[in-house]
Parts: sequence; structure tokens; C-alpha cells
Amino acid sequence: MPIIFVAAVLFVLLASPALAQVTAVDDYYFTYLDTQLVVTSVNDVLLNDLGAGTLTAALGTDVSSGTLILAPDGTFTYQPNPGFAGTDSFTYTATDGTNTSSATVYINVANGPNAGNDTYSTVLNTPLTITSTTGVLANDQVNGAGTLTAELVTGIPATQGALVLQPNGGFTYTPLAGFSGDVTFTYLARRSDGVASSAATVTITVAGGTIVAQNDSYTVTANTVYTVAAPGVLINDSGPGGTLTAVLVSGATSGTVILNSDGSFTYTPQVGFSGVANFQYRATQGSSQSNIATVTLNITGGIIATATPLITLTPVPTATATLIPLFIPGPTPVPQAVPNGGQLASQVCPPVPTDVTVVVNRDGVNVRLFPAIGAEVLGFLNAGYSTQVQARSADNQWVKIEFSGDEGWVGFPVISLISGNLESLPVEDPRTVPYGGFGCPRAGLTSSTSTIAGILRDSGVRVRSGPSRSYVVLANAPRGSVFPILGRTNNNAWFQVNFNGVLGWVIAREVELQSANFADIPLGGIVADALPISQPTTDNYIGTLKLLLSRLNLAQESLDAARQRWTDAALTGSLACGYYPPSPTDQALANPLAAAFNDTLVPLVNDFNAAMALVRVPVDLLLSSCTEFGGNVGQPQIQIALQAISDADGLFTALRQRLSQLIPPDREIGPNDCPFSFARQTDILPRLSQGQLAVVQLTGNNYVVGFCVDAAAGQQIRVEALAFQGNARPSIAVSPYD
Repeated sequence: MPIIFVAAVLFVLLASPALAQVTAVDDYYFTYLDTQLVVTSVNDVLLNDLGAGTLTAALGTDVSSGTLILAPDGTFTYQPNPGFAGTDSFTYTATDGTNTSSATVYINVANGPNAGNDTYSTVLNTPLTITSTTGVLANDQVNGAGTLTAELVTGIPATQGALVLQPNGGFTYTPLAGFSGDVTFTYLARRSDGVASSAATVTITVAGGTIVAQNDSYTVTANTVYTVAAPGVLINDSGPGGTLTAVLVSGATSGTVILNSDGSFTYTPQVGFSGVANFQYRATQGSSQSNIATVTLNITGGIIATATPLITLTPVPTATATLIPLFIPGPTPVPQAVPNGGQLASQVCPPVPTDVTVVVNRDGVNVRLFPAIGAEVLGFLNAGYSTQVQARSADNQWVKIEFSGDEGWVGFPVISLISGNLESLPVEDPRTVPYGGFGCPRAGLTSSTSTIAGILRDSGVRVRSGPSRSYVVLANAPRGSVFPILGRTNNNAWFQVNFNGVLGWVIAREVELQSANFADIPLGGIVADALPISQPTTDNYIGTLKLLLSRLNLAQESLDAARQRWTDAALTGSLACGYYPPSPTDQALANPLAAAFNDTLVPLVNDFNAAMALVRVPVDLLLSSCTEFGGNVGQPQIQIALQAISDADGLFTALRQRLSQLIPPDREIGPNDCPFSFARQTDILPRLSQGQLAVVQLTGNNYVVGFCVDAAAGQQIRVEALAFQGNARPSIAVSPYD
């Protein structure tokens, strides 16, 4: 059954010569002088070839200026001869076991260094001095023997300032007084043998705001209210004149902060917490505002005896309830693939080792919300910081530690083991359970009753699918909600609860125990449903696309609610408080595990994470403005929120359009249809009969455009184009289906 690919053209099936069944297409690759080229399955020579079943590659004519190793799956390595520059090539034959086709692979070996573009920044009226260590040559490649020197090609206009570029790549830029904006200059990197690169562009951004807010740092004693008098955080900030005003941007972590307009503030740390907390603010003057500055709070001490509860609980007099033991139905079993010796969600977690200790081996290490590059950064650690490790990720690339009274993840490359065995740690990974689940259930529990009750002391508390902010939100529990408590984490930071039939987790500091203390609550939680770990298949690829689209639609509600609230605030000058749309922190996805499709998925996921981050800005600012200032807001906060909403609207629209184009339509396969897979993607094609006229129109929802034709082996058929409309040009390719 051949498959015929067309584009917006009318065809009729007639008699014709026999059709080719395998088509090999030429390929082009690039490497630098004396640099090995490694081609993987992401872009192997067979990727763009057409044929039925599995194709294999066999070498025809070998390269003439290097060494080649070609594998049957189309991957290869190529090492150019020393000093060779130019174009080398080889031929190969693609075969499906019966039919063959040949193509040529061209490899361009570039001679000369490679100069990369650079970006730097400074502030108004402030010279910028860059040393050779971080200069323009730092990211350039020699591509041969020798050293590089920098040569200026085009300088900076005198109306923007003065530039001095050193041969070692360092430079000094002095902006013209009062100038702000972007300035550029170009340079080339010349190798010691005289060969130069193409020109690279250096962009320097001069911050245009006349108000500059500097970061601040304070030391706080644990369990003590800390107050700083005016000018407080504004003491090291600067403006063109007049009085500066401090405006809170994001509330404090691991505690609460009240920031006054004169820069003074009061910080109340979480009971028992010691470590690093922070909050952010802007300095404003009239309608002008500064950059965002971070206030770091180093909380010392804070050791609490184990017999003392970790949370001081305040009763809520308006809420009373008689607890009835509840039955929790067992979850529907879900098959799970377990990588690298990981454990299924239904397995029993071993006791967490207490002797696995690591030390951070460099400065500025990111502590992230969940184990993935691109996840929200909770804070930073510097070299020498040591801590106990609680768990490791399923891919053995991340470890979980306690950070600022909560949990965070750091990567393996930035830590060194002091004691213990990392392999003995339990496996946890929120990326593998996007719709819920808990990695360490108690043994044999699929149902439970509980006589331990809790009541919420705050409103809008998120009920999550696991004990971390990296898990999805299942429900929002209002103030005064009463529910049974079924389990707790080892650090007593999270409770597992049954909220209106939803099995989830809430942060413990917002819960007042009604009839027990921490010691009465069992460690661990009851098993919940979890999706299997993603495998590199077409079904999981489409499933990931659908997951992104569904979460985008879910977050749309938060975006619309935030837009309405901040638009009203722009008209009235105050926010309507009392209901807070969910902040989609938990909806940020890590880079997908379906690695075979990462070339498509990674850009989508990166844009998705950026969109979710934009939604969090107006939602979190709404919450902090209502809780800290009673809904009274100024123009700076309104502008920040509305700008983030506008940027999110653009990303949401673009993402929804791209996802809709990639997700194939869901419909039944009829008697006149046939399913067809091409380049790891699937579509449904119509059957074409002899003498039948049919119109094919290219749309964004089709992976493959064409017909399937019933034909016997060796039968000759002909397809004739009768009419054509549109801007595209018709082309025909044929591939056997079965």
C-alpha cells in the first residue's frame, strides 16, 4: 500500500511506471579545523530518508580527507585530517532489506577561529571595565594551534561614549553622561598564524533608570522578631533627587515581612527556622522605579528540642467539627517503568539514611524547586556549605536537601560527598508524576481511617499531590477547613490530608492540630495514583503535547482572573482581596523525558515554563499586596502586573497555536482511512481508488499530506495532477506502507 505525499493539489489515480520504495536524501554537516564531528540519532543520515519499515545505512565511497566510522543506524563520527579545511564527502546506501537508494553526505570543515557574540551591562554614568578573563575572547574558539587576539572592526559612536578594546579581549567602556540604552561594537578574533574569524557583535546595555536599588543583607536571630528602622533597605539606594519610597515586590521566604514605604521593615522568621531567607523590593520616586533588589536575611540558631512541636498553633474559634473516620479508596494500579534501579510508587521506601552528607564545591549554586534545569530557583549556596541529603532523582542527576525550612534540589556536579553512600538514598522525582503521587508510601496501605484532625489557619492553602511545591495543585482549601491527617514527612514540613475526598498534601505550618501532636501522626503517606515514567515513543510524545495544552488551559483561568483584578485596580487604585487565583508554580514542567522528540519538545517546554513564570508575577503580587497592604497598590505594582499579563497573553496564544498544529486530530479510523506513521509522527490518510478524483489541502493539523493506495507488489500506477490552487508548489513522494 504506497503512501503518496502531496500539497494542496487535485489528483487522479491512473496507470504509470513502478514507484521507488526507498529514497535516500543528501545530507550536510559542519565542523571546525581538527575537531571531531559526532552525529547522533537526533540528526543521523537516515532521518530524512523515506522508506517502509526500518532503514539501515551501508558505506559506499569513503571520505578522502579524514577518518569515518558509519554505523548501520545512520549515526557516524568523522575526524578530519590534521590541518585539513574544506569540504569532504562520502556516499552511503539506504536499504529496507529489499530496496536500496544512495545519497551523498557533505562535511564542511571550517578553517579559522570562531568568534561568538557577547553581552554586558552597566548603569547610568558608570564606566564598565572588563578583564580578559570575561572579555570578548572568553567564548571564542581557536580551532587550531596558537592564541587569539581581538581587533576592533566598528567602534561606538561618540554620542554614546568611549571604548578602549585590548588585544587580550578586555575592554573599558565609559558611557556618555546621561546616556542610557544599548550600544554595540564589532570585533574579529585573529589567530597567531594570521587567520581571522568573521566579525562578532558585542552589546552593552546601559540601564536607563535614574533610580538604583542595591541588594541588602542582615543577620537575624532565630525565633526573634527582627525590626530595621528607616531608612532601612533604602540606605544604599540612589536617585536623582527627592525622597525614595520602598515597594515590596515579593514577600519573604520562611517567614513574614512588613515593608514600610520609608524602607523600614519587620521580619518574623518561621518558628525553628535557621538558614537563608529573602524578599524583594523596588525603590520608587513619583512614576519612576528602580530595578528589583533582593534583601537577604541570614537566620542563625533556631534549634528546637525534639519533644517540642515545630509549629506554634493558634486556635480558630469559629471552626468546630466532629471528626468521623473516613475510608480512602485504593488507587487504580498504573504500570510504571523504573529507570536506573528506581522504585515504583507502590513500593515501600527504606528509612532515609542519616549519614549521607555532602558539601557544596563552588559558589553561586542554584537550589531549585524540582530536579531540572529551568525549574524555579529557591535560593543560592556557596562553597563550603554542608548538609545532609534526603533523596536522589530517578536519573541520578540531582539530590534533595533541606533548604530554608523546605526542600530543594541541587545537581550532582556541584557537590562533593563527605560521608555515606548516595546509592542508598531513596528515589524521588516529581517530574515522573505530573498528575500526583507520592514516592514513599507506607507499607501495604491502600485505605485508612484517621482520628487525627487538623484545621487550616489561613485561606487559599494549596492541596498538592505530593509533599513539595513542585507537585501539582489538586484543590484550594479555604480558611477553617477541617480534615483528617493521614501522614507527615520526615522533617514535619508537610501533612497528608483528605480534603473533600481529595488525597493530597498541605504545608504543616498552616495547620492547627485538633486532637494530637506531631508524634501521633504516622511518618510517610498513603500511595496515590501516578503516571508512568515517560518513554521515547510517539504515544508519549503526543501525550506530552496534550499535557502541555491541558495545563496551559488550566493556567488560563488564573491569568484571566489576575487580568480582571489588576485591570480593576488600574481604574480604582485598590485591589479586590479575598480570593486568590492559583499561582501555577507547580505547572512548570522539566525538560521532557521523551528524549527522541526533544528537538521539538524542549523549545515548547521552555516557552511553557516562561509563560507560567509570567502568570506567577501578577498572582503572587496580588497575594502579597492584599496580605501586606490590604489591597492598596500604586502605579508601579499595577504596571508590573499588567506588563507580565500582556507578555503572558502573547506566549499563551503562540503556544496554543503551536500545540494545536502538532497534536493530530482525535477521530475514528473509517473503512476508507488508513493510519500512517512518518518521522515518528502519526496521521490518518484517505484511501484513493483508481479513477477517483480527490482534493488534498495542506493544513497545520496534518503531519503527513497524501493518500494511501491499495496496490499489489510490482503493480504500476500513475498519479496525475489535474488542477492546482495556492502559493505552494506540488511535489510527490511515494513510500510503501505494508
